[in-house]
Formats: sequence, structure tokens, C-alpha cells
Amino acid sequence: MKYLFFSSDNNSGSGAFRALVKLVKDVKSFDNNEVFVILPYGGSGTKMLNEAKINHKTYFTFSWIKHDYFNPIDYILYPFNKINNFFKEKEIIKFVKKYNPDLIIINTSYHYLGAKIAKKINIPYVWHIREFLNEDQKKTYYNFNYALSLYNGAKKVICVSHGLYLKYAPSIDNKILTYVYDGINTKKFYNPNKEIFKSSKIHFLNVGRIKHEKGQFLMIKALNELKDQIDFDVTFVGYVHKYYQNKLLKLGKNIKDRIKFVGQVNDVNKYYKDSDVFIMPSLSEAFGLVTVEAMLNGLVVIASNSLGSKEIVDNEENGYLFGVNDYISLKNKIIELINDKEKAKRKALNGQLRALNNFNSLFNSENIYKIYKD
Repeated sequence: MKYLFFSSDNNSGSGAFRALVKLVKDVKSFDNNEVFVILPYGGSGTKMLNEAKINHKTYFTFSWIKHDYFNPIDYILYPFNKINNFFKEKEIIKFVKKYNPDLIIINTSYHYLGAKIAKKINIPYVWHIREFLNEDQKKTYYNFNYALSLYNGAKKVICVSHGLYLKYAPSIDNKILTYVYDGINTKKFYNPNKEIFKSSKIHFLNVGRIKHEKGQFLMIKALNELKDQIDFDVTFVGYVHKYYQNKLLKLGKNIKDRIKFVGQVNDVNKYYKDSDVFIMPSLSEAFGLVTVEAMLNGLVVIASNSLGSKEIVDNEENGYLFGVNDYISLKNKIIELINDKEKAKRKALNGQLRALNNFNSLFNSENIYKIYKD
């Protein structure tokens, strides 16, 4: 079988892109399938594809997503982006006809050309939705009705969590809508020898793009109020705009010397290994690959009680949940954790076992592959 994947980005630090690469590698290994990836622009993800020996081609194209608030740049660029995509579509169709795939797969809700082309030349397509958009990224579609028409033309639409499934259930035919949790490379992230709280200093960690919707400001506000009660440092791994980084440092001016921004890294494992507590403070999370990575590494997790996170973390069993957009609630959970470290260690172990048993990438890929074959 021949599978053609359309990626919406080309970024080695993107959870969606990492999930794509792992999925493509697995699909390639099943039944000796042929796979190919189309990229929307050049980027750091190309190296990952090359290392995995995955064939790929780049066509410079634009998304159909805009900010969900008025942003004049969106409307200035939109006609030019549309014209660009019109001509690129013709080029891509020529390639697709020559490649002649059995199935086209679109990796996120950000890109639509794969679906549009599939409909035009009558090739079945499957669509993965990995983000809420307006709830977690302050983004939306230029034309929601057109988006729904393309989604409903798919053979299957696969959401990354049940919460995301519920969002689209009223709009997408339930016969084609389903959900499969993302899987993690357990060989890479599972750390059976992890020990947390080896010293009196607590090492907090957050991984992911650093912006308001991801809630890192809640961490800083909570820790700022705990500066005299506990000895700690906090590391942020992920892309952050310099302006927003300075804004966060200003917010945490009393703990400035305890905050470290390391930017986007190729291998985040080092930071998991050096940390005790992982905090996922997102205001709305579709799933949370990095949360599962942290659990596999043996860190104890504190996460906001948002849809995706609460499907991973059980407040009573394998981690701590705090109120969404509530830094006082987060502060109280940190105090609870610090006051009973043995309980926190048990939760970390339970979390590691849950991640190992429920979010294994091979299990995930096998379930998705069954859908592709059908």
C-alpha cells in the first residue's frame, strides 16, 4: 500500500510533527508499506525525516487558519496566500497523480490542501485533528463551513482525545468521527530508574511553546508566592518570543534568579532526567504529549483540569490537577506535593505505569493503521 501524508508544519520541536514522524515510521514498517510526506515549508523537521529515511517533498503553502480576534495581518495576507495555494495546488496534483497513493492522510487541522486535492482526484483521505484551535491557540478557520465540508468528506476524522471528539461531534458525521490517543516512544522516554526529590531543592519543569494560552504565567505567579517557603528552580523548554520572556521575568521578578529559559532543544530527555516535578498549566489542552513524556520519565505531574490533561492525569491516582487559569489552586497543589513527598513519589510511579500501559506509540500506531487499512 502507498500512503501520502500532508504535514501542516516542519518543526522538530512540534508535538504534532513528532507524532507524524513516529506514525509514518510505524506505518512504513507495517506490511512493508510505501510512505511519502509533503511539507508546507522548509524547517528543522526535515532532518528528522532524513534520519528516518522517509521520502518527502516541500511545496511552500499556507494554512487556512487565522487568529480568532481581529488581526489586520491575517486579512492583508489572506488573498496572497490564497493565490499562492491555488498555483501550488496544481503542482501538488501533478505529483499526487504520479505517486498514485491508496490513501491521503492530513496530520492536523491547520492544513487543508491534502483534503481538497484528494476530493478533486477521487482518492480517499483520513484527517487527524490534534488541537482545539480557539480554546487552546486563539485560532480559528477563515471559513468554518468550508472546513466542515472537507472534514465530512473524509473516510475518517481521528481526534487526539475524547474532549476534542466532543467538540466536533455536533458538526462532523459520527460515523466517520473517532478518537485515538497519541502514543509516545516508550523506549526513548521510559526511565525505570528515575528518582525524584534527591535533594532538598525542587526542580520544576515545563516543556512546550511558551505563550499565554499555555499558562506558564500561572507557574510563575504561584512559585513567586512560594519563594520563601521552598527551595526550587524552574526550567522552561520551548520556543518563546523575547518580548513574552521578558514579560514573564518581570512577573516573576522576585524569583528571577531561579528561572531558566533554554529555548527549543533537539533532545528534551536531559531536562526530564534532571527534574522532579512537571507542570502543565495550559488553559486548554487537546491532549498533551509532553505530559505523557514527563510521566514516562518518572516525574510527578501537576496539570490544569483542562479537557486533554484530565484524560491523562487522575488527581487521586497518578498526579495532581488544579483549577484552570487559577494560580492559587496551582500554588496549593505544589504545597500539597511538598508536604507529602512520599505520596508524590507514589503518584509519579502510578503515572509512569499509566503512561507505559496506555500511551505506547506502537499500540497507538497499530490502532490508527487499522483505520487506514479499512
